[in-house]
Amino acid sequence: GKLVNLTSLTLNLGNSDIGVEGAVALGDCIGKLVNLTSLTLNLGNSDISDIGVEGATQLGDSIGKLVSLTRLDLNLNENNIRYEGVAQLGNGICKLVNLTSLTLDLEYNDIGDKGAVALGNGIGKLVNVTHLNLNLQNNDIKVKGAVALGNGIGKLVNLTSMTLHLGDNRIEAKGAVALGDCIGKLVNLTS
Repeated sequence: GKLVNLTSLTLNLGNSDIGVEGAVALGDCIGKLVNLTSLTLNLGNSDISDIGVEGATQLGDSIGKLVSLTRLDLNLNENNIRYEGVAQLGNGICKLVNLTSLTLDLEYNDIGDKGAVALGNGIGKLVNVTHLNLNLQNNDIKVKGAVALGNGIGKLVNLTSMTLHLGDNRIEAKGAVALGDCIGKLVNLTS
């Protein structure tokens, strides 16, 4: 209750074993900080006690309440959130219409094509984003997921800077071409 006026929060709980229960409690608290404009949250590498789908769902719901956010840096690598969890994160993040900078590290979460499609749909609604850093390495993303990501990213017409990590997936030539076609249409992209 006393932190309700907080505008910037950086919380590093990587390698901290917070598990589902901790992620749910953390999400509940963060969702009350409605004046936040900048949130950096590192819950990466919690492989002993993953936050899982339930934790990712709570975080997505809570982050979606932070409509004043202009910057979001979220590291959930190696947390077993799968496609269900990333879909819920995408549902929350797509509500952040004031967002200009988005960094998502979801490496090693087995999101597959379904997760990539959900994420692409969510990201595509963030038309004010100018900076995007997306790490989706090692997630079993194939052609369908790469096409959906490309379509979503292609809607970010104000994008000036982007870093996209898709190594160790199976996007094949078709997925790479589709990504390239969509990204090639971003006329403001400089780096």
